[in-house]
Amino acid sequence: MTHFCVDENSIRVDLFKPSGKWYTTISVKMNFTNPSIHNSLQEAIKEKYPTNYEGMTAVCLNPFHKFSHPVMLTVK
Repeated sequence: MTHFCVDENSIRVDLFKPSGKWYTTISVKMNFTNPSIHNSLQEAIKEKYPTNYEGMTAVCLNPFHKFSHPVMLTVK
């Protein structure tokens, strides 16, 4: 498994504007034990960036989760 940062729980998340244009790449720390990979990613983004990226599309190709698979979701 590859990681974005030195911290093994940190993962790379690419963020896109509602228009589909790439905006930025961030690093967040996921909760490995949360049963829902989507909820875990939402919580990780909201914990580190509470209001900055609402409405954007988040894409994570290598989430750190026990049910790991690429995830794309809208940040709430």
